[in-house]
Amino acid sequence: MGDRTAAERIVSCLIEAGTEHLFGLPGGATMDIFRALHDRQDEIRAIVPRDEQTASCMADMYGKLTGKPGVFAGQGGFTGSTGMFGVIEAFLASSPMVVLTELSDHNEFVTHGPIQSGAGHYGSFDLAGIFKSTTKYTAVAHTAREAVMSTQLAYKHAITGRPGPTACLFRASTLREPVASNGLPEIHDTNRLLNVSASVPARAAIEAALNLLSCAKNPAIVAGNGVRISGASAPLTALAELLGAPVATSILGKSAIVETHDLAAGPMGYTGLTLANETIGVADMILVVGCRLKPQDTCFEHPKMFDPNRQKIVQIDVDPRNTSWTIPADVALAGDASDTLQLLVAGLADRIDVSARDSRRNTFVDR
Repeated sequence: MGDRTAAERIVSCLIEAGTEHLFGLPGGATMDIFRALHDRQDEIRAIVPRDEQTASCMADMYGKLTGKPGVFAGQGGFTGSTGMFGVIEAFLASSPMVVLTELSDHNEFVTHGPIQSGAGHYGSFDLAGIFKSTTKYTAVAHTAREAVMSTQLAYKHAITGRPGPTACLFRASTLREPVASNGLPEIHDTNRLLNVSASVPARAAIEAALNLLSCAKNPAIVAGNGVRISGASAPLTALAELLGAPVATSILGKSAIVETHDLAAGPMGYTGLTLANETIGVADMILVVGCRLKPQDTCFEHPKMFDPNRQKIVQIDVDPRNTSWTIPADVALAGDASDTLQLLVAGLADRIDVSARDSRRNTFVDR
């Protein structure tokens, strides 16, 4: 393969990763990316909305619905201002997103404060600083090869662990520079770099959780956004039915269980349903799945709803920092929600008191 520009190689990276759409407005040095997209229209579609805010929101929603990063591209200062609306939403809601932008630094004039420069020098604003506060990963590429490899890393970071937005900021000249095909470090096919597996908790932690679940007299389940992200609705429902445990959801976790299911208690928290809040409050054991238990989820940690002194709590989260973050968990299970729930279902199959399970279910349904 002959030498191609960084912009052309970046478009190839997106295609290799399975990207179907790019949302954004051409401007500044990203014009080179849009020119490269023009030549690959049969493989990836550029969608140009009215403004950067709309583009970033479209990328966020694409990530929410597909589980694949929504790619948002545009000129530096505009992606970091009006375009920040969708980026912040993706950051708070764990939506995978990749932002491709540039510094408008005007190359050798960067230290003289050229208009719209986001390089962070005297007389310019710090675009990297803006993105570092609202993304999982932000890279600033100073060479063409860095630009390509940073894009690959950004895509990987967006989908690994807890999903979220990432950003690549390019120096103005890098995107049109050629990338030597035989240079080092070698640029590998992007899809090979994305070959990562989901994590599961240690066996001892699973066993501890199984002991608490099987001994619970009145268990309940809290389902958060992580259930939706992991595609864990089926094993969540299977576990709820196996336990006869009602399921309350966070606001972002709505639809984690079919809302007409007999065991669905509805959304909980400050803006939730009384039934959901009371269901959690009377439980002697709570299984929290993919929910960080923020103040709005717990009615600002009201002890009649969550009380680790009278309730046993098992918490599943792909990011171990989120377990026992706001409320102590007796057992913390760091792992993918779907895989972890499947392990719990398999482990509980022969430990359940069927008559007690059926009684719990009937009691909840009759409320």
